[in-house]
Amino acid sequence: MTVSWSPPDSDGGSKILGYTLEMKQDFSTRWAKIASSVIETSYNVSLLTTGAEYQFKVAAENRAGTGKFSKPSEPAVAKPPYGMYNTIYCHTDKNNFKKNCLLGYTKYLYPLVYQRILDSF
Repeated sequence: MTVSWSPPDSDGGSKILGYTLEMKQDFSTRWAKIASSVIETSYNVSLLTTGAEYQFKVAAENRAGTGKFSKPSEPAVAKPPYGMYNTIYCHTDKNNFKKNCLLGYTKYLYPLVYQRILDSF
């Protein structure tokens, strides 16, 4: 999932050096830092659980430190990588019981969710 944002309206008098990005699953109250010192105003978040909802927030970094975080984004549902869909591969034993299941991806034609945090913070 790609998350993007706009720079804050004010840099507090010091050039923005990067951004810190945090996320949480929609049902959780705990925010986790997923990136810091991000130079661009977008970030490709990986290793998300397909079908789970996530929220994101961002803060600008400058010489004075990390600023105030933005308001959280609206929840976004994680989808498989672009051009792929989830496939579960299972081997079966002689009694046709599933065992050794692995999650894989198979090609499909729908795009990734593109989550924009907010226009400015």
